[in-house]
Amino acid sequence: MCAQDMAAAGLHEGQEITLVSDFEDGKRRELGGFSVRAHNLPRGTIGAYYPEANTLISIDHHDELSTTPASKAIPVRIETGQPSKSI
Repeated sequence: MCAQDMAAAGLHEGQEITLVSDFEDGKRRELGGFSVRAHNLPRGTIGAYYPEANTLISIDHHDELSTTPASKAIPVRIETGQPSKSI
């Protein structure tokens, strides 16, 4: 994530976090063990590797024409053991 978002969320380099996505189906999807790293990314976005992060995607969240998972647009929250931070 970008350094400005890290600062705004009170996160520091190397801090362990969990990413959580909540889709309209009401299921909580989470993936832990991530480390926060500053990268040259636009504000309000984060990067994660796939297929490891596929668990955050609802099977119903896909392109209607190709039916491929829409993995480039997954809203997530960051949990640190403190109150959640949305990105």
